[in-house]
Amino acid sequence: MTPAPWPLPSTLAPWSIASDTDPPAPLPPPPPADALASIRRLLVAMLILAALYTVCLARPVLVPVLMAAFLAICLRPLVDLGERVLPRLPAAVGVLALVLWVVGYALSLLTAPAQDWLRHAPETLPHALAKLRAWLRALGEVSGTAPVLETVGSLSGAPADAPAPWRWWELLLAAPPMLVQAFSVILLTLFFAAYGGSLFRRVVELSPTLTSKKQLVGIVRAIEADTARWFLTTLAINVSLGAATALMLWVLGMREPLLWGAAVALLNFVPYLGPLLALMLLALVGVIQSAAPDAALLPALCFLALTVLEGQFLAPLILGRHLSLNPVAILLWLMLWGWLWGIAGVILGVPMLMCLKLCCERLPSWRWLARSIE
Repeated sequence: MTPAPWPLPSTLAPWSIASDTDPPAPLPPPPPADALASIRRLLVAMLILAALYTVCLARPVLVPVLMAAFLAICLRPLVDLGERVLPRLPAAVGVLALVLWVVGYALSLLTAPAQDWLRHAPETLPHALAKLRAWLRALGEVSGTAPVLETVGSLSGAPADAPAPWRWWELLLAAPPMLVQAFSVILLTLFFAAYGGSLFRRVVELSPTLTSKKQLVGIVRAIEADTARWFLTTLAINVSLGAATALMLWVLGMREPLLWGAAVALLNFVPYLGPLLALMLLALVGVIQSAAPDAALLPALCFLALTVLEGQFLAPLILGRHLSLNPVAILLWLMLWGWLWGIAGVILGVPMLMCLKLCCERLPSWRWLARSIE
């Protein structure tokens, strides 16, 4: 007589009696499309926030690397020209040494007037403020707005006999990090100019498909050509503007015209904000060095005419439509990178925005972004 089978628990009974002929269990319904879109937007927002935090945290590393990469791209035509005579590394060393000598010679010409102006600034600035108050008071007496102008003048800073002290030790304490950053940029520029081509070829070889290789080569070649063209053209325009400003100041009889022309040329590399600061600087120079209000306004007014001529006619004619960027996009981009990296972000903002535009133009799914910042 066969024994009775052991009774199975009720929870295991469905599994024990299931067979291959039974229908499969129904799958859970997929989430709605709105929920998937919300999850995707949330993940994209989290990715952007994480990228911004990483970029802000890695500022000491990314700023020298990007600055050296842009300088190496701009120096590449000269290095390629020198490579016809010398090997790649000696040609890069020679070009970089020549550029550093030119920059050092220009700084040596401007160091003495800049030091003299900084040394006398604690005395000249309060006198300029007192002179401006006297002009405003005289203007208020003529126009009948003296109380309003007196109120505006009372909102100024420290009195004329108590200038703010100059903290030279802060500059001395900040000098070693600045020297380390400058040495890092110079060394990275040299190696990028000498070995950047071989590094790029290795990256192209690691690309998985032929399409990705072609896209990568097209993007890098466009960045190299257009960035070098933009930088060299902008450099020529800014040097011309600085030379015209120095000539204008010399004609007006202002002291140290080369110093203020060089300051204008450097400030003009920063779009919109740089010319505004240069205009304020020349207005201050006019107030300091002039004895009458009409003569004090002449440097700023002449520079305003020069910068309008350069910004509205000369730069668009030379740079062309291909390298143009939307002014609103430039301002928002500079605000973002100025918030993240400070002065370095403002300096590197326009080249990075132009590289972003060039990359998006060659990626079909991102062409909408390239059109939006044109």
